[in-house]
Amino acid sequence: MKRLQWSGFFIGLVVLVAMLATLLVGPAAAAPGSIDPDAAKDLAAARQATAKYHDVEAAVADGYAQTTGCVSHPVFGTQGIHYLKDALLDNFVTPTEPEILVYIPTGADKLRLVAVEYAVPEGLVPPIPSLFGHEFHQPPSIPLFVLHAWVWQANPNGNFEDWNPNLSCPEP
Repeated sequence: MKRLQWSGFFIGLVVLVAMLATLLVGPAAAAPGSIDPDAAKDLAAARQATAKYHDVEAAVADGYAQTTGCVSHPVFGTQGIHYLKDALLDNFVTPTEPEILVYIPTGADKLRLVAVEYAVPEGLVPPIPSLFGHEFHQPPSIPLFVLHAWVWQANPNGNFEDWNPNLSCPEP
């Protein structure tokens, strides 16, 4: 799959055309929870490309390194443990090369892959990137624009939400 470079002029032009179209004909109506067929293909490609990372040792061997403990929120749910591949942090986003892998502890020092996360350093934005038809966002106090994709664990809040209420971190 070809890597896409975000050209400021091109993205600006696309955003301008989309804004004008929205003003002229109104926002597009999509069924809640529906995924565009192209996005569904890209999600399937992301799953296929990351299947080998169910073994966290394979992820480490490929350059991913743990950057967080188990990230959880008392109200919103859990994200998990993040493994980042620094070499992928640039202004390119590719469905089959997520910058971050997200794991949940399952006990006895075992981890289960639950999501992938795409990231672009804030210094390389604007324009704000998008993938799977969803725009990246910047979490507070993190110098990255990110997009989660829950490709290995269902998320009742949606495939691209940050927090999964069905997961939890183990008690310390």
